[in-house]
Amino acid sequence: MPTVVRLGGMARWDVIASALGASAVLLAGVGCGPKMTTVGVSGDGIPRDAWSRGVYEYNRNCAGCHGENGEGEDDAPPLIGEGAWPQTRDGRDMAFETAADAYAYVKENMPPMEAGELADGQYWVILHYLLKEHGRKLPAELSAENAAGVTLR
Repeated sequence: MPTVVRLGGMARWDVIASALGASAVLLAGVGCGPKMTTVGVSGDGIPRDAWSRGVYEYNRNCAGCHGENGEGEDDAPPLIGEGAWPQTRDGRDMAFETAADAYAYVKENMPPMEAGELADGQYWVILHYLLKEHGRKLPAELSAENAAGVTLR
């Protein structure tokens, strides 16, 4: 009987990117846990739309601490669902009222030990994914120009 290996996070994306090569196809079943996720992928293996790029970047940069589905783990708070993006400060220097607030916090503090190391575009697509999964209505691309108008409630 063959050995079955379950891949998660970045390893899953590495395998997918390798398998796709220069093709642009739709994949089903990639992403977060039990949800069926369809990801449009460009020739370099990087997803094309903001939400799919957010899934990709979240799995590479955030899932290790915050969980595969954003549920939070150990000392890392949830980023999707109950308890995510609290309006109270809870030990932070700011409350989360808009996507601009969330961006300012994650840019300044995430990932731990390497805060601010990601490119601005990576932070924006991660937030796009998280806030969309959290049920927020978003523009096609979340950015500095429109984030102040996106409320988290």
